[in-house]
Amino acid sequence: MHLTRLQLEQFRNYAHLDLTVPQRGLLLFGANASGKTSFLEALYLLATTRSPRVGIERELIRWGSGEEYGMPPYARLVGGVERGDGPAEVEIALAVDPHANGNGGYDAPVARLTRKRIKVNGMARHARDAVGTVKTVLFSPADLELIIGSPSVRRRYLDITIAQVDNHYIRQLNLYNRIVEQRNSLLKGFAQEGRNPDAREVEEELSYWNNELIRLGAYVIARRDGIIRNLARLARARFVRLTEGDKELDIVYRAGVESHALRERGGEYDLAGRERIVARDFGGQLETQRRQEYRRGVSLVGPHRDDLGFALGKIDLGTYGSRGQQRLAILALKLAEIDLIRDESGETPILLLDDAASELDPAHRRFVTETVERDQIQTFLTATDLGNYPAGLLPDLARVEVRDGTLAPLDDSLASIAAGRAE
Repeated sequence: MHLTRLQLEQFRNYAHLDLTVPQRGLLLFGANASGKTSFLEALYLLATTRSPRVGIERELIRWGSGEEYGMPPYARLVGGVERGDGPAEVEIALAVDPHANGNGGYDAPVARLTRKRIKVNGMARHARDAVGTVKTVLFSPADLELIIGSPSVRRRYLDITIAQVDNHYIRQLNLYNRIVEQRNSLLKGFAQEGRNPDAREVEEELSYWNNELIRLGAYVIARRDGIIRNLARLARARFVRLTEGDKELDIVYRAGVESHALRERGGEYDLAGRERIVARDFGGQLETQRRQEYRRGVSLVGPHRDDLGFALGKIDLGTYGSRGQQRLAILALKLAEIDLIRDESGETPILLLDDAASELDPAHRRFVTETVERDQIQTFLTATDLGNYPAGLLPDLARVEVRDGTLAPLDDSLASIAAGRAE
C-alpha cells in the first residue's frame, strides 16, 4: 500500500495543499511548529478517523477558516492510496456546528462543536467502516506512554491496531461499550433505590445485560488475545535484532476476565474456542463480583478493564526499565505492528516517523532506515536537523522543507511538489 495523493484544506496550519506523493515517501524537514507533525497527523486521521494528538476535533480546524466565504470554520482532508485490490480514496470533512452558539465561533460548547463527514470512494461511510482503508503505523515521542501511561492508552492503541485489519472487531467493541454504559446506569439505579441485590426481580432485570456483556466481551477478549500473541512474538523477534542481547522482550495480556485456561491454551489459534473459554469464566466472575458491583454501581469485569504489560527478562519495563530500554521496546513494538498488519491484511502499512532522531541513537536510526529500504515501506519522516539524515541514508525519500504549512523541495528530484499546489 502507498499514498498517491494528499489534499488538505484549512487543516491545522495548512490553508491549501494538493500533493502528488512519491511512491517511497517524504523526509519532511523544518523548524518546530512549521507543520511537519500536522502532516503526519493528517495521514493518521485518514487511516483511523482519529487524531493521535487531540481529543477535541475543533483543534484540527485552521483558525479563521471559512471567514472569507461567510461560513463556519471547516477543514477537509482527502487521501488517495494504491492498494493490492486497486485504488481507494478517503475523505474526512470537519465543520463547526453553526447551531452550537450564536456566532458559530471557537467558543462554542465542545460537545456540540464539530460535525464530521466521512466518505470512502465517494460514498458516505461510518467511521468504523472507513478505518483500515488506509493503513498506517505511527512512531512518535508520545509512544513512551504505551509503557509508562495509563491502561486506557494501551487499550486505545490495541483497538486502533486491530481495527485497521478487522472491521468486525470495532463493531463488536462499540456495541460492548454501549452495553457497559447501560449496565452501569442500571447498577447505579439499584444502589440509589437501595434495592436488594439478591432479589429475584433485580437478577431478572440484570440478566439481559449480563448475557450481552458476556457475548460481546468474550469476542473482544478472544480477538485481543490472538492479536497480542502474534504481536508479542513479532516484537520479541524485532527486539532481539535491535539489541543483539540476551534479554527477551515479553508483552503480556492482562485481560479484564481472569482466565487461566485462556493463558494456557496452545495449538492453532481457535477464535470460537477461546470465546467459549472466556464466556464461561466471564459468567463465573460476574457472579463473584455481583455484590461489589451493586455497591459501587459499576461493571468490574470485562475487556473495558484490560491492560498490557511490557517485561524485559521478567522485569517490568514500566516500573524498572530505563528510558533507553523503554524506547527500544516501543520501536520493536512498532516494527512488529508493521509485520502484524501485513500478515493479517496482506497490505504493508505506511510508516509515519515523527522526530525519530530524538528517540533513537544513530545505530538504531540506521536499523530502522535499513528496514524501510529493504522492505520497500512507504515512509514519511520528520526532522528538525538534516544532519541526522545524510544523503546516503534513505536516498529514495524525496526531501522537502516545511514552512508554516507549505512544502518546498530541497532538491530537483521532486517535480510533483514543485508543480503541485501548496499554499
